[in-house]
Amino acid sequence: METVIEQKYESLIDNNHIFVDQQQFTIELQKYYSALSKNSKKTEWTEEKIKNVIKLIDDYNIAKLRKKRPTDKQYHHAKKYDIFNVGSEKILIMNRKSQSDSVIQIIPSSEYYYRILDAHIATGHGRRDKIVHALKNKYVVPIFAITIFLRLCKICLSKKSLPKSGTAGKSMISDEINSRGYIDLVDFQSAPDGDYKWLLQYQDHLTKFCFLRPLRSKEVRDVALEILKIFLEVGYPDILLSDNGREFTASVLKEIISLWPSCKTINGIPKNTENSNQVLKNMIWAWMKDNNSTKWSMGCYFVQYQMNSSYNSSIARTPFKALFGNDPRSGPSFTNSSENINYKLETEEFAEEVLEDTNDNNHVSLVENRNIIPVEITCHICNQEASEAQACVTCKRNAHAICGTLRNDEHYGSQFVCYTCINSTVVKQETTELYSNLKRAAEEIIS
Repeated sequence: METVIEQKYESLIDNNHIFVDQQQFTIELQKYYSALSKNSKKTEWTEEKIKNVIKLIDDYNIAKLRKKRPTDKQYHHAKKYDIFNVGSEKILIMNRKSQSDSVIQIIPSSEYYYRILDAHIATGHGRRDKIVHALKNKYVVPIFAITIFLRLCKICLSKKSLPKSGTAGKSMISDEINSRGYIDLVDFQSAPDGDYKWLLQYQDHLTKFCFLRPLRSKEVRDVALEILKIFLEVGYPDILLSDNGREFTASVLKEIISLWPSCKTINGIPKNTENSNQVLKNMIWAWMKDNNSTKWSMGCYFVQYQMNSSYNSSIARTPFKALFGNDPRSGPSFTNSSENINYKLETEEFAEEVLEDTNDNNHVSLVENRNIIPVEITCHICNQEASEAQACVTCKRNAHAICGTLRNDEHYGSQFVCYTCINSTVVKQETTELYSNLKRAAEEIIS
């Protein structure tokens, strides 16, 4: 039976647009497994092995229910793995310490190709670290499989290599969102898309969150209008920097201020963005090849999403998480930990059934620790009526058990916190950690 991802890329493979030969990947992967010693712990996960482990865990659970002693083998596997039920299907996952932990699925080696392929495209042909980060909270995929895949990627092999950086000067560090913003113009005159010949990039220095906009020209007014639209969406920075010259930046700011007098952004010191320009161009070319299209004026928006949702080593997280406090959703999710399972949902009714089952399971653990409010109220997170709800210790508003989580406090024990308050705390923590990471990265460059 074909997986969802196999169906997703079936047309690409049939039309020879795929950039990593699946057969060659499988051959190289099997060579790796064959070269391992018999005592190696890197054993291959096959469909048969997964079914056997699921049976061991089922037998372990039956033994516990019957108050019988499970075998050592059953006990060993039950400590490491668990079963996640999706309808009538049983999925093998890594054991979780709490309900809020990610559901990480054990998949057979026959699926590695499609999972890596999906992550590789989603990150704009990202390298190893980006792919590892994209997969680590979803599937167990060994790093050596990712390395083999990257060695076979035709597009990555054809990318223009980046020049090595010389001696770096003192790096600037931002400690607040919108403290500094960078603008840059990338030249696409050699590959125009209709009237579009330039690509504008705007990036927040702290979070690395970026915006890409196609331009017909690099005239000051055209650039200023696009920058103004971005400022009106996310706010204007204290300082605006560009390597297109301070005079150009000053002209852009003058045009913006003429349209928005309350904008108080000042002109900053130019920044060398040669390497980041090439990274962006590589991702645009990769998107064009992946989609067999020359419409980069549309593709730039997909590349923008790829850049913002993939791991950035300088801030040790995705720009999306740095700005919003969590990574973007990749599909339907019913609990904080189940969003990474590929549900084959056809109707909203079935989704609600899964949600109700999840609610029941989560309520059991929460009822044991907290007092339930036995009144008809509305959850302030999902705006749905709830016969049972809890008061958030932070905002004091009521929410479903699944619309929050338990937080262990040293002095007060388990306390319920709603997801709105959790997200606010996470964003504050992310900003603090971002500053520390940028400071560390700057010190490493100087040293």
